Amino acid sequence: SGTVGAGPFKFPVPTAAAGASGSAAAGGGAEADTADEEAPPKFKPELKVDEAVWNVLFSNKARLHVRVKKDNGAADWEGRGLGMLTVRQPKQGSSSGKTYVMFSTDVGKQHVASQLYNNSAVMPISNQPSKCRMSLNVLQYDLPPAGKQGDSAAADKPKHAVQVCMLTLGSAQKVEEFTQVIEQHKPK
Repeated sequence: SGTVGAGPFKFPVPTAAAGASGSAAAGGGAEADTADEEAPPKFKPELKVDEAVWNVLFSNKARLHVRVKKDNGAADWEGRGLGMLTVRQPKQGSSSGKTYVMFSTDVGKQHVASQLYNNSAVMPISNQPSKCRMSLNVLQYDLPPAGKQGDSAAADKPKHAVQVCMLTLGSAQKVEEFTQVIEQHKPK
């Protein structure tokens, strides 16, 4: 009497009140309130730096592109996603006071984990003021060829390669701020 379907598949019969829920949602009402309460919360990834371990010197949303050589020898920019770019140092009491540049996507995939060196430099792109280039240690997520025999533990070890990265930071002011942090905290 209030359902349609056969066997285990029974669904509520649409009623005039349910059909009017669109107008109830627009004007507010009890049905709109219960529909909002029953809806599952939307997943919103949030990356947080462990502040007990790290001092964050710079943090900004960014888009990462990595310069990759193709099979024909030419190089091209490969997009690695949108995420959080941070410059950080371990807190006092840690074994090293080194500074690191890190980039993680919004879903938590780490792409860059690069220590700053005395020759680290940010190169602004003159005709695109919200972008800059920097050589960074990029994690490689290459899968081994199918059927290849070898050390199974080696597949679990992350590989790193220094690559030229292009970072889009959103504004020329953020590029300047990022550049100043890098220059101030790289080893002399």
